[in-house]
Amino acid sequence: MVKDTEPLAYAANGHPKDFDASAPPPFKIAEIRAAIPEHCWVKNPWRSLSYVFRDVVVIAALAAAAIHFDNWFIWLLYWPVQGTMFWAIFVLGHDCGHGSFSNSSFFNNLVGHILHSSILVPYHGWRVSHRTHHQNHGHIEKDESWVPLTEKIYKNLDYMTRLARFTVPFPLFAYPIYLFGRSPGKEGSHFNPYSNLFPPNERKGIAISTLCWLIMFSLLIYLSFIISPLQVIKVYGIPYWSLGTIADHQEIRCRLHNPDIESRIILAYPCFLCSCLVLYVSFCDDHLFGGSRCGCSVKGTSGG
Repeated sequence: MVKDTEPLAYAANGHPKDFDASAPPPFKIAEIRAAIPEHCWVKNPWRSLSYVFRDVVVIAALAAAAIHFDNWFIWLLYWPVQGTMFWAIFVLGHDCGHGSFSNSSFFNNLVGHILHSSILVPYHGWRVSHRTHHQNHGHIEKDESWVPLTEKIYKNLDYMTRLARFTVPFPLFAYPIYLFGRSPGKEGSHFNPYSNLFPPNERKGIAISTLCWLIMFSLLIYLSFIISPLQVIKVYGIPYWSLGTIADHQEIRCRLHNPDIESRIILAYPCFLCSCLVLYVSFCDDHLFGGSRCGCSVKGTSGG
C-alpha cells in the first residue's frame, strides 16, 4: 500500500514552496501495483472485443442515419459525434499497442492494425513513438508527442510557425502532419521503417503498418470514385479531421524532467478532438462507455 503521501498534501494545501517537485515520490511503482485489485490484472479478450463490436455498430448506425436523413442540421450533429466514435476506435487500438487488449501479442497487433488503419493511423509506427513518449514522459527534450516550448523558444518563433501551431483552424491538421514528420525540431516519420524513431527490430512491423495505411487510403480513394468525393468527405473525412490536433497553450511555472531548466513553459497540448469536444468525450467515456475500454488497462504495457 502507499505508505506516505504527506509531501503531496503540501501542494494540495496551497503551499507549493513546501513541495519539492524534483524529489522522488513517497511511494514505489511496486506499491501502486500491489494496491490494484487482482481482478484488474485479468485481460479478457471477449470483453475487449465487445467494445470493438459496440463501437463499430454505433459508427455504422450514425453513418446510416446521416446518409438517410441527409440534411445539414443532421450532418452538423453527425460530424462531432462520429468523430468522438473515431476517437473510441483510436483508444481501443491504443490499448492493443499497450498489450492490454488480450494476452496474445499476435491478436493485439492484428486487432490494432484493423482499428488504427481504419482511421488512418499507422499502428506500429504510432505504437513505438507512443512507447517513447511513456518512457520519457514530461521530459522537456526527449518526450515524443507532448513537447512543451520554453518561453524563450516560444517568443522566438516566426510568425508563420506561431500561426500554424496556435491559431484555429490550422492545428486541426497537426496530427497527420505529426505522423508524417513528427513534432517541430524532430526528424523522422511514422511511416518510414528506417526512420530514427525506430530500432532495426521494429522495421518489419513499421512496413506492415504503412502497407495497411496505404490500403485504407486507397479504399477511400476508390469509394470517392464509386460514391462521390463529397459523400466520402461528409461521412468519413470531416469526422476524421475532428480527430485532428488543436493546440491549447498556457503559461505556467513548472519543473519538468530537466533539473537544469526552471522557467515558464508554453505548454502546447496536442489532443485528438477539438477543445469543444473534450468535456463531451469525458462525459461519454465515464457515463456511456464505462471508463476502461478493454478487458484490462493496467497490465502488459510493453507496447508503449
